[in-house]
Amino acid sequence: MLIVLFVALLITLVTDYFFSNFLLKPFYAIIDKKINLVNDPSHYNYDNIPTSTDDFKMLDNSVNSLMKKINNLFALEKQFIANVSHELLTPISVLSTRFENMLNTPEMPVAHENKIYASLKTLNRLKLVINSLLLISKVENNQYLKTEEISLKEEIEDIYEDLEDRIADKNIVFKLALTEDFQFIGNKALIHTLLMNVINNAIKYNIEKGSIEISGEKKGTSISFNH
Repeated sequence: MLIVLFVALLITLVTDYFFSNFLLKPFYAIIDKKINLVNDPSHYNYDNIPTSTDDFKMLDNSVNSLMKKINNLFALEKQFIANVSHELLTPISVLSTRFENMLNTPEMPVAHENKIYASLKTLNRLKLVINSLLLISKVENNQYLKTEEISLKEEIEDIYEDLEDRIADKNIVFKLALTEDFQFIGNKALIHTLLMNVINNAIKYNIEKGSIEISGEKKGTSISFNH
């Protein structure tokens, strides 16, 4: 009788386990596919999980409705950042132009010139922040999917021409020591922004009469870039 009771209990437990898993399978699918495996609301799958249980259908529809609201909020946030950034760039450009024209005024007191220079620096920092917000917005909106062939040497030489005045102001020795002209496929605008930030920081945090040397070597399919 004990053996029969033990076997009956074991069969009951095993049956309950498999039956519960069978009944709760749609619930686990909703948790995994609709919650645990979701990293980006824009790539969310709104297809309903197959189930005949009304409670699970209600749960699935509720999660879908919640993700739609989150996705809409993300889209509104991206649009807001882009719109505000564009709107702020116009008055900043106007103010910068006015300050630069004021600096050309003859016989301006030195104290006033210093204040105008300080204001221009503040505006330039604000402009950099806004451009960073615009860059983030464009990346999130997949506006940088276009790729083309990029010459690393040409990009650095173009950036050097843009920053030549700043390099000369600090008497920095700039040396480009690439072993070869590395060419690869990528987004030219993003690579240019990346290199511009790296070289700009190297100038900004360098010492007076310092030096900047950019070198690199190819290792298989990757490029080791040093500065």
